[in-house]
Amino acid sequence: MVAITFNNPQVRSGAFDGISVLDGTLMAKADDTFEVSSTVLFAGEVEGCGTGMVIFEHSGQGTVGADGAPVWETNTFTTVPGGSLPVTATIDEVGVNEATANEDGTSTLTYRVSYSCTEA
Repeated sequence: MVAITFNNPQVRSGAFDGISVLDGTLMAKADDTFEVSSTVLFAGEVEGCGTGMVIFEHSGQGTVGADGAPVWETNTFTTVPGGSLPVTATIDEVGVNEATANEDGTSTLTYRVSYSCTEA
C-alpha cells in the first residue's frame, strides 16, 4: 500500500462557480484498487445562495484501469458545517467524470450536483 497526500486546486463552473481546493490522501493498494479521502474548501458563488465558502468531505474508491487511469466506483463530495454560505450539497462525479482536454493544457470535468440553500 502506498499513501499519497495531495493538495489539488480546481476551477469549477456551473452551479458552483469558483475555486475548490482538495487536501487529502490517496491510498493505492497492491491489488490495483485505491481509496481517497479529503477535505475540500470551495470559495466562490453558489447559484441562488450567494458568494462565500462551502466545506465538503470527499471520499471515493475504485480501481486502476489498464491504461493507468482511475476508474471510480464512488466519488462523492458532501457538505459539512463551517462554511460561510448556508448550503447543503452533494456532488457526484461517478459516471460523468471523464475529463476532456482543453487546448490550453487544462481539462474540463463534468459533474452532477444537488444542493439547497439551507445549512447542513
